[in-house]
Amino acid sequence: MTHQKKTAHILIVEDSYGIQRMYSTVLGKAGYNLSLASSGTEAIELTKKHDFDAILLDIVLLDMDGMEFLKAFDTKKHPQTQVVIMSNMEDQKQFDEAARLGVHRYVLKKSLTPTFLLGIVKGAVGDADE
Repeated sequence: MTHQKKTAHILIVEDSYGIQRMYSTVLGKAGYNLSLASSGTEAIELTKKHDFDAILLDIVLLDMDGMEFLKAFDTKKHPQTQVVIMSNMEDQKQFDEAARLGVHRYVLKKSLTPTFLLGIVKGAVGDADE
């Protein structure tokens, strides 16, 4: 009997078009179902309409920062959603705050390669065995 696995739904919250495009190209080729948001407000609205397996969250957004998004995100409604912060900011206080808010992982963008990005997402959605 073949078990058909549900495709993970990933929300990419990134205001840089180039970075958003790179993430969506890599993850789209890997077969993930993607939604894109260029602002925190847009991302909050999407989380009210859809369940996501993972959220890739930029910290610096035009309308609110990633920490404000995390405080507004209803984790009780979405307990399965793993949030991965993608940032260029190396700030220990921010790392600690992110951990307190339940972030799955905090990744520095400068260390990202397509393979590393894919590994992070696979780890977040629980299909690292593939």
